[in-house]
Amino acid sequence: MAKDSEAEANFADEVARSRVALELTENIPVGTYTMVLKPGETMARFSFMSSRFLELLGQSREEILRDPAHGFMSVHPEDREAWIELNRAAFEARKPFLHEVRLLVRGQVRWVIAESKPRSLPNGDVVWEGVLTDITAQKTAQAELAAAHRALVASSRSRRVWRSGVDCLKTSMTGLLLNWPSQDFSSAKATFP
Repeated sequence: MAKDSEAEANFADEVARSRVALELTENIPVGTYTMVLKPGETMARFSFMSSRFLELLGQSREEILRDPAHGFMSVHPEDREAWIELNRAAFEARKPFLHEVRLLVRGQVRWVIAESKPRSLPNGDVVWEGVLTDITAQKTAQAELAAAHRALVASSRSRRVWRSGVDCLKTSMTGLLLNWPSQDFSSAKATFP
C-alpha cells in the first residue's frame, strides 16, 4: 500500500514537472523543437514544436507532422537547398547545429537562428533539442547601419573631391595672379569713341 502511494506521488510529481516544462516552452520568446533521427535514416523528423516555433515558421503542426520536409518550406527559396544540406550534415555527423537563415513567411522576410544539440537515446535514436530565435530586428539594424556607413563614406569622398577641386582652383588662380605680366597701366589713357 505504501509503495502504491509512493508511486502515485512520484507519478504526480513527474506530471507536474512535465506540465511546468511544457508551459515554459510555450511561453518563452523563442521557438523550441525536437527532431528525432531514427537509425538508418538520413533526415530527422520533428517530434515536438512549440507554438512560437510554428508561429515563426508560419506553419501548422499538422502540416509538418504529415510531411517533415514541410518544416523547411518556410526557408527562403534562395537559401533552402543549402539549409537542408546543413541539417543533413549535422544529422550525419551527430553534431550540434548553429546557423542563421532567412525565412519567407506570408511574403515577409524574417531572419532566425537555429541552435540544437544532439543526444543519443537508449533505443538508438538521436534527438536534437533546439531553439529557433527571431533575429530580424538585429539583421534590420545591421543593414541600416551598413547603409548609413556607406552613405557616410560616399559623403566623405564627395567632400574630399570637392575640397580637392577647390584647392586645385585656388592653386590655378594663385598661379595666374602671380604670373600675370606686370605692366604699368597708370599712364594709360582711356579712350572712348
